[in-house]
Amino acid sequence: MGGAVLVPGNTSATAEFNIATDPEAARIVLGSGLPLTLIPLDVTERVRLSGDALRTWVEPLADLPAQFLLDCTAHIIAFSEKWEGFAGITLHDPLTVGVAIDPNLVKTRPLFVQVETRGEITTGMTVADRRPFRAEGQPNVEVALDVDADRFLSLFVERLCRRS
Repeated sequence: MGGAVLVPGNTSATAEFNIATDPEAARIVLGSGLPLTLIPLDVTERVRLSGDALRTWVEPLADLPAQFLLDCTAHIIAFSEKWEGFAGITLHDPLTVGVAIDPNLVKTRPLFVQVETRGEITTGMTVADRRPFRAEGQPNVEVALDVDADRFLSLFVERLCRRS
């Protein structure tokens, strides 16, 4: 999970938090030649679980783990409502785990992606060469650019809210 390809960053105008935290490491990973799938903000920000939906699914469980989940998420839901106008949680990392379970949750495009490590205002920016003719290099990562958010949320709730 990292990067922002066609959308603004969430740490700065250009950088996503995970990449911005250690852009040099991100650059090494993307340049490693390993088969990679990048799950950027482009798709994670489309997977949002409202506080009302969470309570609807979790409260009926009426057990300590359910209460713990509600207690742990109350602050971020309030923060999100205040600053984003949405009372809920954006499921960045859970979507990434979901894609590891079911890669068909996202549609990807092979792109050549680099990480800016020295820009005065762009450090941590993921720069994807989306031109049909690539002057830089061959695609080095599959980038998720579309997501079946409803199907992922169903999978998430099924895994999270079932009794064990």
